[in-house]
Amino acid sequence: MSKRIRAYDQRLSVAKKMPPLHRRRSGQEYSVQSDRVLDWVKCHTDLPLFLIDMLAHIGYIVYDKETGTWRGVDYGD
Repeated sequence: MSKRIRAYDQRLSVAKKMPPLHRRRSGQEYSVQSDRVLDWVKCHTDLPLFLIDMLAHIGYIVYDKETGTWRGVDYGD
């Protein structure tokens, strides 16, 4: 059986070098504020930009040139 090769956006490759990090400490409830993985992702601008690009590409968010803002397509529904 041949190995299937999948093409991924190069901006994701930075995640290969992520050090060991906790999303929550043992015995503690999850909190976004203490999620070290999310902190690491935010510090590597390619990853958040990839997410925004992907959300726009699939049509979940749209850019309003007039106001210079982004919004979810279902915002206000």
